[in-house]
Amino acid sequence: MPVSITKTESFEIPDAAIAAMVDAYLAANPPGAVQPFDGDAGEYTPTLSNVANGSSLVPHPLKWMRIKDMVYAAGNVDFAGSSLTTISMSLPIASNFTDTNGAELSGMLGNTDRAGQIVGDPVNDCAILYIKPANSVAARYSISFMYKVI
Repeated sequence: MPVSITKTESFEIPDAAIAAMVDAYLAANPPGAVQPFDGDAGEYTPTLSNVANGSSLVPHPLKWMRIKDMVYAAGNVDFAGSSLTTISMSLPIASNFTDTNGAELSGMLGNTDRAGQIVGDPVNDCAILYIKPANSVAARYSISFMYKVI
């Protein structure tokens, strides 16, 4: 395997110049300063709709955050269900999904008894919650999901 060698030049930077660069950097970025958030964030109360076997749908405000084209949301929803329960949920920022396998929206929901999956719905451009509840009594589920704004 051939080895290439490149000659580089070296030079000295006066200490005063280095000190001036460090001082300028620290003036613009003081230690401990909070950097500005380059995104958007808020709270929204989703619209929940029964698709299959769900009832007593109660949304709670969810926190969300957007950075560039990615959105993350988390919070709680209450509902009752039986067997495989499917619920649609609105999004804080609209997207035009094309995939139903979690490539564009993916997340989880659950409580101490059960866990489920959240995926994007390209037909209605919303989130779909899938879970098999332990019983048909209304319960609170923690949810978190992330998706790409398309």
